[in-house]
Amino acid sequence: MESSFQRKLNAQNEKFAEELRKMKEKRRRLNEEAEEEMRQFRKESAMRIQIFLNCLHLKLRWEEQENEWSDWLKCSRDPVIKVKIKLMEFEENRRNEDDEEEMKSEVMFLHKNIQISYDKLVDNFEKLVMLSEKYEDKLFLKIIQKSISTVATKLCILMDELDDFEVELTLLI
Repeated sequence: MESSFQRKLNAQNEKFAEELRKMKEKRRRLNEEAEEEMRQFRKESAMRIQIFLNCLHLKLRWEEQENEWSDWLKCSRDPVIKVKIKLMEFEENRRNEDDEEEMKSEVMFLHKNIQISYDKLVDNFEKLVMLSEKYEDKLFLKIIQKSISTVATKLCILMDELDDFEVELTLLI
């Protein structure tokens, strides 16, 4: 009997040992899966954080570039605004000025301001040409070039008209 009891006990112990081994194996496998999921989660989190940081960096760089372009455009515009103001002053003075020599002096001064503004626009246009050779996306640069070209053409026309006016003044003197 004892041997039957011992056999049953041994069989039961073997069964429990097998179940315990299976449970340990299952727990080990689940732990490995959980660790792998955690590694994957950490890797994806690190990647998301890096992408977010890259986006922040790009946003800051964009804002810097935006400010630089804004400043550059303002500096390009300022000489043209100065010419416009000087032209308005010239028009006002022309109506009230009787002295042809003084008028001729004002024409030369205005002509000089227009030439300076024109030269700055040409310089800026050439800088844009160089930049457009560097970058693939040229649309923004081409739009600015077109505007600069239009304004520069108007300045050339204005200089021609001033030359004609100066010739008329010379004939009067």
